[in-house]
Amino acid sequence: MRRLGYLAWGVFAILAMLFYPERAIFTDAAFQNFHMLQDESLFISHGRFGNVIPQLLPWVFMKLGASLNIILLAYSVSFILFFAGLYWVLVTLLKNDFLGWSLILYFCLLAYDSFFHVQSELYQGIAVLLLFFGIVLQQREARWSLIRWIFLIFFMVALAFYHKLVVLFFGFIWAYFWLHDPTIRRKQYLVLLPLMLIIVFGKDMLWQSAYEDNRMDILRQGLMDYFPNFWDMPANWKFLKKCLERFMLFPVFLSILVVWYSRKREFLKLTLILGASLGYLLLVHYSSPNTSFDFYSEVTYLPLGLLVGLPFVFDVLPRLESSFPDKVSLGFSLLLAFRIGFISYNGLNYHIRLSWIQTTTTDLAASAESCCVRMYSNQAPKELVQADWAIAYESLLITALRTPDQQATLFLEDDFLEVYPDLKTGEKFLAPFDQIPFGALNPHFFSLSANVYQLVE
Repeated sequence: MRRLGYLAWGVFAILAMLFYPERAIFTDAAFQNFHMLQDESLFISHGRFGNVIPQLLPWVFMKLGASLNIILLAYSVSFILFFAGLYWVLVTLLKNDFLGWSLILYFCLLAYDSFFHVQSELYQGIAVLLLFFGIVLQQREARWSLIRWIFLIFFMVALAFYHKLVVLFFGFIWAYFWLHDPTIRRKQYLVLLPLMLIIVFGKDMLWQSAYEDNRMDILRQGLMDYFPNFWDMPANWKFLKKCLERFMLFPVFLSILVVWYSRKREFLKLTLILGASLGYLLLVHYSSPNTSFDFYSEVTYLPLGLLVGLPFVFDVLPRLESSFPDKVSLGFSLLLAFRIGFISYNGLNYHIRLSWIQTTTTDLAASAESCCVRMYSNQAPKELVQADWAIAYESLLITALRTPDQQATLFLEDDFLEVYPDLKTGEKFLAPFDQIPFGALNPHFFSLSANVYQLVE
């Protein structure tokens, strides 16, 4: 099973190399990569410092003078190396294969679009959370040393700076192991949860970004619009449909756990898993009642794979291994093959999307005789654009990668002339979050001539 886990990460790494433009030039990743390349430095947004770790590999290649191809390839692969590195620490250094497989199920059980939406801090933070509990479970002495406490507190502060929702899954894992392992029920373990809550609350009081304030406003609006009429939210029916089309393994694993714990009469664990799953779905749906973007919503749904995967691995898997030792590895191999095939198939859609952006941008730029073109949002196919705001970054990056001598940028807008008067005068690369003079663009990677943005209809 351990070797199968390493094989799985190897295959995911190959997929990350095959689809590196599709992963590195997509919405938030395109925004992040543009700024990394523009400033030739690490890029932190919303105060989420944990996201720096996967950026280190492309940053090193950048400092070594590597080509854009290599830097974007390194960016794509670095996230797989990040997760694989956590797996290696869990199973080799900490000798906890069950947490290692919990990480694999979390990574791929619900994955479809999220494999191409790579840089979510929540996604990374929950994975690091498994490492935290791997360390906690490693030593169960009656008392912990001061050095150990300092290390764990520092670790919890780092977790708080990944994403505030990490605390919810900290609570779930903490409660699960409290129920699962009586030997861990000591004072030092008991104090971890309230300490983590204090750290997260203190961090939010001292360091709250405008983005997170906006997300809280959306949550409050969702509660005003749909509480207590939870079932009226479109997100509920969209999620149920996705459970039939993409997330089918979530209801399968959840059903197995319901039957398992009911037969074992372990109702506290069953209540924890059902309550956590329903409570998290309530939070996600009230925060985004319409779940307009599949790739954004899927990243928030991914932790459901942990809520069912971790209990399955720790409670059901040992019994399966003892009863069917020759079939467990085969079963997990088929499961991984199914998920990998699912992700690979979806990669073709992202390839088509990126090719459309490249072709459309270069064709429009040629017809308008300008490197900077714009078009109305309703003229672009939504299923290919995905997020209007990201097209300016994506189009510049993909043309810089594939046609470096003919770089161009596409700007989708409807009524932005008042906000961007430079659309008329030119001389600047424009995007919803940036206005950069052409002369200030990093010449190592970007080359746009001084042209006026031309409207193409």
